[in-house]
Amino acid sequence: MENNPNAAPLFLFLGTGAADWQKPEPSGEFRAFSSMLAFNKILFDCPAHVPLTLEKQKVSLNAIDYIFISHSHRDHFDVEAIKCILASRPIETRALVYSCTAVVEILQNAGIEACGVEPFLVFNAGEFNVVPLTANHSVTGIKDEIPLHYLVSLKTYSWLYALDGAWLPYASWEVLRGCKLDALIIDATIGDGHEGDYRIFEHNSLPMIRIMVETMQKTDVLKPNAPVILTHLARTLHPDQKTLEQSLELPFIAAYDGMLWV
Repeated sequence: MENNPNAAPLFLFLGTGAADWQKPEPSGEFRAFSSMLAFNKILFDCPAHVPLTLEKQKVSLNAIDYIFISHSHRDHFDVEAIKCILASRPIETRALVYSCTAVVEILQNAGIEACGVEPFLVFNAGEFNVVPLTANHSVTGIKDEIPLHYLVSLKTYSWLYALDGAWLPYASWEVLRGCKLDALIIDATIGDGHEGDYRIFEHNSLPMIRIMVETMQKTDVLKPNAPVILTHLARTLHPDQKTLEQSLELPFIAAYDGMLWV
């Protein structure tokens, strides 16, 4: 558990791995596909393992009020897992699912009611103020799909959930320039020492993140001492968790499955 100076916010990392995590390493280390629960209410992305992982973490499925889907790649999106969560509550009180309109069509075809969102158009999910931002990430061949990041605020606390994507599109940066983030949760697929890896065109490397964070700090987009939490870590592009942690300096935090940030 990590302590945030504000003490109130809470993120539970249900999975922190990229799509190449299919089984444990010989050492036993394992990362499930990336997903995060915020304030025990908002689920960010829902790969297949999430219902079981929530159970293992002793989180009731019916605690979830909102599900935000970033894009439809299978390591972030599983229709049956979403159905499982929704079925935990009566239809009139079920969690609301949000994503771009192309993904909403997939959900509706599967019998799931969902809310379509448009990039840069603000909406409210209960007490949370949300701005979907565009992400620089490939799509799955679904017509008109727009991968999304989510900028979320609750009273005086705000954070950006930025999975998956490389850098930030300028239009998304323009929105962030008016913000003061308390936390950044970001795609860190590629570790140090992998210069020349082709995945930089749709995923971040640690050197790329350091450049962005320096700019965010100098422009006050990131508040002083705001954590930069690294997730979506590729199995083949990072060392083990202990070695990774030892290589990082604050504000960078390497997330791991089950990590609770308070």
